[in-house]
Amino acid sequence: MDLSNSYNSVIVGKSYVSIAFAILQKTRLGIDNLVLDDETFQLGDKWNTNIGELEKKTLQKLGQIYNIEPLARIDQFIEQNNTLIFLNEKMIELGSSPFSNIKELARKLPQCFSNEFIESLEQIVPESFDAQVDGFFNKVAVDSVDEKKLDEKRLFLGESEPLESVFKRFLKYFESDQLVTNQLHYILQALFQTLISNVLSETESRYLLAAILSPRYRIDTKRLEEELMRSVTLSLY
Repeated sequence: MDLSNSYNSVIVGKSYVSIAFAILQKTRLGIDNLVLDDETFQLGDKWNTNIGELEKKTLQKLGQIYNIEPLARIDQFIEQNNTLIFLNEKMIELGSSPFSNIKELARKLPQCFSNEFIESLEQIVPESFDAQVDGFFNKVAVDSVDEKKLDEKRLFLGESEPLESVFKRFLKYFESDQLVTNQLHYILQALFQTLISNVLSETESRYLLAAILSPRYRIDTKRLEEELMRSVTLSLY
């Protein structure tokens, strides 16, 4: 492949994230990128290959809007993968159902929620709750890729019951200064974020709960990267 005489920017480290970013810059802004394949510059494996429903829907939405065909059919590159969280002597297993995940959290960490809330879970229709959470994920994905709608302070608002009650109860628990709370916060950051901090924000806490509710997926990164490279002309070295 021949190199151009000039590039607007250089992206160091090849992954489906850096390739998709380069494609978006080219598509949206006409920016030409040189992507350098340097193994010393990589995202951590757990964040690069393990994503949730929010990330999946956002990648899919970007693919649909900007005609990035591999992202639009992201479902073909992923498989559902349960998440195991070990907290002290308890094991929390999160699967494909948001309702099952919140029940698992309430059962293993009852201090997260009031007794009344835990009892009220029995009155919730699992399929209805799962559908409500899926609609919430869809809304967040749409707002995330629309600069006019993007408002970080409102991005993760549940908007309706019982989802917003779940968020508010979880936030109240997260704000309590307990050892187990701090441990859970750290574990969730390590699992679902690239940033580790002891400073809490409501937006971050709501995102972490959304990650708990969400099904998790493992991406076939090699195949996705290959298809992304074939979908557009980029300079990759």
